[in-house]
Amino acid sequence: MSFRVAAILADSRSNGDRWKISAWIAQMRPDMLDLDALEQAKGSAVPTLLQRARRLLVALAADADAKYSVTFEGERYKRYLAIGWCRDDDELVFLLKRVMQEEFGWLAEVVEPQYLGSTEPLDSCSLSAKGLLELEAGHPGDSKIGFCAMWFSAGLMPFYREVIEPGVRACGYEPLRLDDKEHNNNIDDEIIASIRGARFVIAEMTGHRGGVYFEAGFAHGLGLPVIYMLRDDDQQDIHFDVRQQNFILWSPDDLPDARKRLENRIRATLGQGPLDPARH
Repeated sequence: MSFRVAAILADSRSNGDRWKISAWIAQMRPDMLDLDALEQAKGSAVPTLLQRARRLLVALAADADAKYSVTFEGERYKRYLAIGWCRDDDELVFLLKRVMQEEFGWLAEVVEPQYLGSTEPLDSCSLSAKGLLELEAGHPGDSKIGFCAMWFSAGLMPFYREVIEPGVRACGYEPLRLDDKEHNNNIDDEIIASIRGARFVIAEMTGHRGGVYFEAGFAHGLGLPVIYMLRDDDQQDIHFDVRQQNFILWSPDDLPDARKRLENRIRATLGQGPLDPARH
């Protein structure tokens, strides 16, 4: 471990970032910790309460016995703290009891210790039938896909290959552009199915294609985050109904800047995704 990395870890103990670093490591599972990884961990956005609860539900199911019961103990309990992005014991108890048991009904019971001297605030829990069905059903928040709606023009291909594709992957998601996907379905059905299965949509509006407007609107209707991009010399023709959106304006002369701004927007909107960029 380098001196700089050790210094950041030491500093995290004093400024309250250690829990976030632990949570980021539990989610990303990096092969090694270096300065860039720690800085990324400290700057990462905390997942939503629903995302945290679902990740914890998956972990509990993996550890459950044949009766869907999980006993809390030392290292396992510490791992749940990280998986749930919890700052302390109280936050994990809140997540398990108030959110997962009382609000969602995913846990049948959460049991507190029955003896003195316990080092953990909880003894065990058990998954409910509703929790097991939730796992089987899946959830849009589990998606790893960033769907790209854009004009399939040869002139925009360098932008996609140098900005969107690597930018989405750097943020821990899988980019999907429909002309890159093999399928036998009706194209309209495939577009709708792909957007439904995405975590977010990038709407690159250059060229003002009707299909891109449709795909962005459909994503809005589903409640998916939509990130708008537009080449800076094409602003005059943007349709009035999306003028109020916060566009990432980009120049063909500075694609690295466009990629960096896209990465910043994805992380600010969604946080770092579940995929490891180094293996992606």
